[in-house]
Amino acid sequence: MIELSVTVQPGRLLLDKKLLRATLRSAGAEVAATARNLLRSSSGKPSAPGDPPARQSGLLARSLKVAVFKNGEGVAILDTARARTINGPNTGAPYARFLEEGAVGGKASGRKGVKGKRNTRRRGVLVAVSSNRVLAPRPFLTRALEMRSASIEKRIEASVNGGLKFVRERSEEHTSEL
Repeated sequence: MIELSVTVQPGRLLLDKKLLRATLRSAGAEVAATARNLLRSSSGKPSAPGDPPARQSGLLARSLKVAVFKNGEGVAILDTARARTINGPNTGAPYARFLEEGAVGGKASGRKGVKGKRNTRRRGVLVAVSSNRVLAPRPFLTRALEMRSASIEKRIEASVNGGLKFVRERSEEHTSEL
């Protein structure tokens, strides 16, 4: 067995985030483009649970945007469309998360302690039948990330390794007092 001892002068590792931000922006754009292709390649029939959502109007695909975190250490793919009711009809698509993760809705929405209204009757006549609704997940962003993860991982690793710098600090024993 060999024992090795190495002494390194005091210093800090600094990361130049400019290269990392650019890499994250391009990686996010690549994932968003793949997600758009998944959304646009549907056949028009309703999608099965577990498959990417079927295209209805194309609004969801058009609303995906990429934003790099301010600290430069991450990226988000956002659904930027919002429902507009003041200046026009509801034209937004704020449902990307519901499609990606699934959702539960309807009267009482399955919440504990809240009784749902089923088979509503007025004067003995059945006027509405309501129940809990469940939307099974239809992942498209997760699938796009899985499809691109190998190439993205290599590029991020290269940008981090390329942006690391070792900055030596002057030790106190070498400084002189005036």
